[in-house]
Amino acid sequence: MRIKEVEAVIDKLDVTSFRISEHYLRLAMEEGHTGYGYRKWTDLRKAEPALPAILYCKGRHGGIHKLSLVGVARLGWRNCKRVIRRVFGTLKKVRIYRIDVCVDILGKSVWHFAEQYHLSRTQNFRLYKERGAASVYLQWSAERKVVVYDKGWLLRKKRSPFAMMLKSYDQLTRIEIQMSGSGVPFRSLRDLRKYESVKWLTYLALLKFRTKLNKQKPMQFLAQLGLLTLISEYGLQGASKVFTGPAWAFLKNKFLRLATKDEASELSRRIQKSVCEWMNDRIRSPRFNR
Repeated sequence: MRIKEVEAVIDKLDVTSFRISEHYLRLAMEEGHTGYGYRKWTDLRKAEPALPAILYCKGRHGGIHKLSLVGVARLGWRNCKRVIRRVFGTLKKVRIYRIDVCVDILGKSVWHFAEQYHLSRTQNFRLYKERGAASVYLQWSAERKVVVYDKGWLLRKKRSPFAMMLKSYDQLTRIEIQMSGSGVPFRSLRDLRKYESVKWLTYLALLKFRTKLNKQKPMQFLAQLGLLTLISEYGLQGASKVFTGPAWAFLKNKFLRLATKDEASELSRRIQKSVCEWMNDRIRSPRFNR
C-alpha cells in the first residue's frame, strides 16, 4: 500500500442509561445548564473529582441520561468503563448511543480520496468547502455517516498541540465512520468487544480510469472529459449521484476499474486492528513527527 503513515482509533463514545448515581444526578440538577434536549447538562471535567465526560440528565423524551466521554482515543476501554461505572453505577443496562471509528492518513489529501474512492449502497452525499479545506460525506444519514476531511487543517485552526507535530507542508486526512441510534451495530455496552470483528469499509472501493482520453473517438472523448470534470468538481461519489443507477453502472464499467492495490481493504484492516488494541488498552501515541 502506498499510504505511508496510518493511525486508526475509536474516537467517540456516547452511552445512555436510566440508572444514575445520586451524586452525579444531584450535581447536574443543581449546577448544570439547560439545553440539548435534556433538563440539565454539566461538564464533569470541571467537577470534583474531575471526570473526562459530559453528562446530560433527564432527556425530554423518556427521561434517559446520556454520558459523552471526552478523549476516548486516549482513554482506552478500561478507563472508559471506570468513568461509566462511576456515573451510572453499573454497565449492565448501559446502551451505546453513538460510536465513531476513524483512521488518519498522513501524506494524502482529502481530494486524493474524494476523486478515487466510491462507497456503494448509499443514497445521500454531502460536500462542504471552507477556505481551501473540504469535507466529503460519502454517506449521509441520521444513523450513519462516512466522512473524509482535512484533519490537519482542523488541528491548525483549533491551535491544537498536535498541530505542532505536523510540518507546514504535511497533509493529514481523516476518514471517519459515525454511527448513532439505530445505526449502531451493537447497542449493549457489554457487547463492545464485538466491534473487534466488524468489517468497517466493506463497500468502499478504490477506482481508477480504465483508459486514457481518446480524441480519435469524439463521443467517447467527450464522455470521458465530462466525467473527469464532474469528478474534479464533486469527487467520485458526488459524480455518481448525478446519474441514475443504470447510467452510473454503464459509465463505471466503461471508464473505471477497480485498483489492483486496494488501499480501502488495507484501511479497513487497520481500523479493525486498532479497535482490538484499544479494547486491550494498548494506546498508541501519534507518530506523525517523522
